[in-house]
This record gives sequence, C-alpha cells and structure tokens, in this order.
Amino acid sequence: GARSIAIDADSSEEQIKEIFKQVNGVLFPGSVTSGKRKTFTTDNKEEEIDHLTKTNQNAARLLWDLAKQANDEGEVFPIWGTC
Repeated sequence: GARSIAIDADSSEEQIKEIFKQVNGVLFPGSVTSGKRKTFTTDNKEEEIDHLTKTNQNAARLLWDLAKQANDEGEVFPIWGTC
C-alpha cells in the first residue's frame, strides 16, 4: 500500500526540496482556503490578500517545477490534483 507524508505549505524551499527527494509522487487534495489578512504594498496602500492561498500556490509551484524537471530527466514523477 501507499504511504503518505504531509508537505506543509509554510515549509521552506529547502525543506520542500528535501521532502521531494524522498517521495515518488504528489497529491494535491482539494480544500477550502481562508485566511485573509491585511498587508501593505510597496506604495503603502493597504491590500487584503489571502495568505493561505498564496502560500499554497508557492509550494505547489515549486513541487510542480521539481516534478517537471524530474520527468524531463526521465524519472516518472506523477502529480495528482483534486478539487
């Protein structure tokens, strides 16, 4: 059977890369995200962003890029996303 490991979206790039080396596929489960918070842009305008969504996007993009590189190098590394 399969074993799973959670990859925390708040993990550093180095941590995600280390976990990537230890797994043979990634599943992105569907979920509802929330966590809006106020932040300031470079021109000091207040802006509300969804922190969790942005964090998840960054981690997912890194995993996608690593998987693409692995596949391009001949290593089969599947990604499955469910919503």
